[in-house]
Amino acid sequence: MHSLTKPFSDRLASEFANEPSHSSLGFGSGARVPPSHPGRGCLGFSDLEADCGVSLPSSPSGRWQLDQLLSVSEIFRDYSEPTIKTCYLLVKSCYSVLVWYYQVMNKSRTTVPDRIREIVEHIVPFDPREQADVVDVLDWIDDGSELFRRQSPDVPYKHLVSYLAVVDNARRSMLMMDHVKAGLWVPPGGHVWPDEDPFDAAERELVEELGVKAARVSTIANLPLFVTVTQTRGPGTHTDVSLWYVVAADERMWLDVDRREFNGHKWLRFDDVFEMDQDATDPELPRFLRKLQARL
Repeated sequence: MHSLTKPFSDRLASEFANEPSHSSLGFGSGARVPPSHPGRGCLGFSDLEADCGVSLPSSPSGRWQLDQLLSVSEIFRDYSEPTIKTCYLLVKSCYSVLVWYYQVMNKSRTTVPDRIREIVEHIVPFDPREQADVVDVLDWIDDGSELFRRQSPDVPYKHLVSYLAVVDNARRSMLMMDHVKAGLWVPPGGHVWPDEDPFDAAERELVEELGVKAARVSTIANLPLFVTVTQTRGPGTHTDVSLWYVVAADERMWLDVDRREFNGHKWLRFDDVFEMDQDATDPELPRFLRKLQARL
């Protein structure tokens, strides 16, 4: 009898019949290891990240428990019956909820510097300069230095910034803003408030600088793609530690630009960004864009 014509209870039993016992799964001493997905191995975190559109918890215990859920879900993955397929989809939904739970719990148990350190550690350096910047930022955090700007423009001298690289991938274009105070064409973004998560700062700046409508149709990456340590120019010079978050957007979206911050804005093709006068923009922008293009 073909496996798909057997009653589900029989098939479920046969899935485990030839697998070794594995009491560490937490299903009891006689529990079995769920089978691997054909040709891929057992479904893992990276697969569910793509399937569910969620980021993963860093807690080892959280990852272990979610792995068990994913392993159990494998036995439902390839069956075509609606009831069984529904079981698999429900497990995926539970996974998304559990990831959210572990993210909230882990965030509540970690200090803000630890959280920022974790963010920086997840950045894969693109070039030797970024590698040096990652090391510099991690040392800065570990020194116990003040990470957030307390007084404009330069107290403390070195502080955190969340940049928003608003990108229309289909058109290979990027949103640039004519900044009033800096006198430069730069991506939107701003300083991270005291004890604020840099991602929360990115969300806040998106609404404040581009408007609620733009925020609703844009998607901010969970983690920054790039980190830079840059000395600003002009009065009140200081050092910005900038975390560059990529924002997926569309040139056609409605922008309600904050005119107190910007004189105007324009969408530039990537090639045009490279052609910009380096004195008219952030000096690290070309490096960021090369890294972005390598990832698209």
